[in-house]
Amino acid sequence: PVGRAPARGAWRQLPWPAPAVAVPLIVAIGWAFPLLGWSLLAFLVLDALLGLLHRRREGRPAAGS
Repeated sequence: PVGRAPARGAWRQLPWPAPAVAVPLIVAIGWAFPLLGWSLLAFLVLDALLGLLHRRREGRPAAGS
């Protein structure tokens, strides 16, 4: 009921000040709340790995073609 998640790579379409402010803010939150920081870091690493895997699979030709 909340809506769809943003498309992958949406950060790259934002104007540069948005990530320039958001990234240090996320790091500060992770530093201030270590348990949240570790789980956030794990989520971001997993999301990045899944994105790379998805991108590699899209680049391959279909089996049998």
